[in-house]
Amino acid sequence: MTTSPAAASSHNDENDATEYPTFSPTSSMPSSVSNTVSPIVISPLDEGDDTEWPTFSPTSSTSPTTSPTTSNPTISPKPTTSLSPTLGPQCEGSNPKVCGCASINQADYRGTISTSASGRECLKWEDWQVERFPDSGLEDNNYCRNPKYWYLPRPYCITADGDDECDVPICEDSLPSAYPSSSLHPTISPKPTTSLSPTQGPPCEGSNPKVCGCHSVGQEDYRGSISTTARGERCIRWDETQDRPQDYPGADLRDNYCRNPRWSRAQNRLVSSNIHALRAPNLPPAHEQRRAYCYKEDGLREDCDIPHCFPLASKCSPLLDQESQAACAYHQCAAGSEYELDDYIAPVRAKVKPDCQCEFEAWDCEYGSKECAADGLPIAMAPLESQALMQDYECCVNKLNGINSIATEASCDCIIKPECEAGDPAKCVDFADYCCDPNDQHCKCESKTKACRLALDNDSKEISAMAWSYCGSYDGGAQDACCGENDDGVGLCTCDYWEQLCTDFPNVEFGSTTACSMASTSCCSSDPSNDNCKCDLLTYAVQTLGYEDSKDDADSSCTRTKTPKEPPHQCDGIDLQVCGLESIYNETGGEYWYNNTGWTTEQDHCSWFGITCDEQGYVIEIYLSSNNITGEFPAVSLSSLYNLQRLDLSNNELHGIMAGTSRNSNLMRVNDTSLFFKLRDLTHVDLSKNNLSGEVDVLFAPALEYANFSHNNFSTINSFKKFKRSHQTLAICDVSNNLINTSTSDIMMNVPPNIEEFIVSSNIIHGSLPTTLEVLPNLRRFNMSLNGLSGELPDFSNSYPNLQVLDLSDQDSSAGLVGNILESFANLPFFSTLNLAGNLFTGIIPPVFGNMGQLRALDLSSNKLSQTIPKELGKLGEFAHIICAFCRVL
Repeated sequence: MTTSPAAASSHNDENDATEYPTFSPTSSMPSSVSNTVSPIVISPLDEGDDTEWPTFSPTSSTSPTTSPTTSNPTISPKPTTSLSPTLGPQCEGSNPKVCGCASINQADYRGTISTSASGRECLKWEDWQVERFPDSGLEDNNYCRNPKYWYLPRPYCITADGDDECDVPICEDSLPSAYPSSSLHPTISPKPTTSLSPTQGPPCEGSNPKVCGCHSVGQEDYRGSISTTARGERCIRWDETQDRPQDYPGADLRDNYCRNPRWSRAQNRLVSSNIHALRAPNLPPAHEQRRAYCYKEDGLREDCDIPHCFPLASKCSPLLDQESQAACAYHQCAAGSEYELDDYIAPVRAKVKPDCQCEFEAWDCEYGSKECAADGLPIAMAPLESQALMQDYECCVNKLNGINSIATEASCDCIIKPECEAGDPAKCVDFADYCCDPNDQHCKCESKTKACRLALDNDSKEISAMAWSYCGSYDGGAQDACCGENDDGVGLCTCDYWEQLCTDFPNVEFGSTTACSMASTSCCSSDPSNDNCKCDLLTYAVQTLGYEDSKDDADSSCTRTKTPKEPPHQCDGIDLQVCGLESIYNETGGEYWYNNTGWTTEQDHCSWFGITCDEQGYVIEIYLSSNNITGEFPAVSLSSLYNLQRLDLSNNELHGIMAGTSRNSNLMRVNDTSLFFKLRDLTHVDLSKNNLSGEVDVLFAPALEYANFSHNNFSTINSFKKFKRSHQTLAICDVSNNLINTSTSDIMMNVPPNIEEFIVSSNIIHGSLPTTLEVLPNLRRFNMSLNGLSGELPDFSNSYPNLQVLDLSDQDSSAGLVGNILESFANLPFFSTLNLAGNLFTGIIPPVFGNMGQLRALDLSSNKLSQTIPKELGKLGEFAHIICAFCRVL
């Protein structure tokens, strides 16, 4: 097998008798280098193709076609001899004070150039570098040197902006034969000097110089008109740069278009140093310019995002070489989507179809940009970007080669999810769009909400400027993902969404609005008669969250609440109280009530059955329990009874949702839970034992103290919102025996701090209890039995110091609480009842329970406890009722 050196000095003297070393055909290559090399197949031009192929400089090389069966060369270890001028000349014409030998990448240079090629002032070499690279000429100076000669092609120095190459002259007679002979060096055949001319055809499959560049020649063939860097900065003209057009004939350095004139120079400069010989024949030499580039206004060189040419999709076949098959895997993955390629262009990484990224990385790392290559270094010493790409590549290859592998899962697991978790909001959006099951709204909502929050919390102006697209309801934003495209009403899902953003980001602006302003719109109706909701929300945001209410919306809303309310127009002047009661009667089948005495007659409404008024004739109590009340919940009619204090409609046949309806800004009827903000005195509500469904809001009225919504068909519970005044007043909450399907973390978040009884038994609550519970100093009774809890018990004694009754019994058979029963229950001074039956607890019954003088009931049956009852429990006396099936007393 004949292999080109990593680079060779240009020396075309016909009389030159220098013998370039050649690889021994029987030698072997280290295990770190692949022993199978795919040939690069160059197809002839199609007949009639009028593409003008660029003419390459006479010294540029084409990758040789390599047989996979050819033996690999023997590679000797890297020589340990330090390169110092004291060892003698490193090449013919050596003069270390003014030039450096190309054969050793100018490591012998000892001159005084102290400015980088881009004009930056060099800084003094640091002590650790001097120690790490002895005899490299770094001592007490800031001169250009190449201590890393084994893989860097030229001297460099440290600048304020990082390492930068220097323009050190190459010694004129830097012949490869001048390199000190040693058995440690491999023998390498001379580099072919055949130029790539148009007659040779395109340098890669799918070549199209006007739009893409071939990886095999470092995109030197690109002749398109892209004139911005990969970061979007404008390129300057080539005649204003150090890479002057006259120095690179044939490189087409016109105007400010992205080009790669340095490919040929790199091929000619880098000769066979030891580390280069370690490379597989199809890998480019170390640190060569692999992509088209240009110079920016600041004089620095930067790569351009020029597409790599791809094998043609129309030619995809199992019979193709490995490179073409790898490219065709991406073609197949992207087919039929907006990312489908125009047949011959490899996408730049930023424009790859997200769930096809693994196919792209598998091709790009081996055959494309090769940006994942560590340049001969151990992966830990490679640039961070290369390390990340190599990790992506290895993960992708392992996933794609796995049994029953799915391309989408590989890209999601290896690239999209890790980059989302690392803080890239765009990747979180990709995860929602390409990795979540199409029907999994929770997954999409969670991922896009994370993208929104990352954008809001990002210091980058470019990312934060896109916050609305990440967070809003347009273009698939998080609100859309969480709540659907249509407005679901007032005080429901969109309210939950924006209220939480208002809490966490009160002053972040979305164009002309803020999260708190959006919360006031989505949580409160636009009905002028209900400014109480906006007043409460915005006042809380200003006083508690530090919201900067630049438009004084809080004051305006609160002022309007003091304006006398006009009766609804449909009442035609009839007293508002009577109008509301008559509407309730008509909407709920009043004529069929068991008792409707006085209703809709000319009697004073305060004498109607179930109605109690205050001295002024305002309705303050409605008690119609067990009265055959049917129909939908009369939310709108009830909300007109502004002085109502107590409402009991329990044990009836009401159905539907609790929300009323109002007109939104588009005059469309929408569900509206904010109507009850007008009931400022309502403290007691009992709607138990009906058929109500949808979402229950236990804080739906501002002064609520008692809320019983048990024995209905509610499926969700509105999150506890701190801006609602009842968050501070609610003491009793019972939502047991419903169909509430939520996680423990959600239902235990922001629990009203003054709650005394919290009963959520017989629902579909799942997951583990929070390790750290919110402090609820007044909580006496907590019942979450008959759900689907799992995990271990938290320490209740620190968070619920006055707890008396705890019931976590009979969790679903597929779940169950585990671990040991905590001794810390004994720290609760008023604890009287503990029911943990029907779980998976192990260990023993804590003997310290015998010291709990207030304990009256202990049920630990149907667990996996030790079958003994500690004798210490005998101290509880005859008043304690202990149940432990299969247990015996010691």
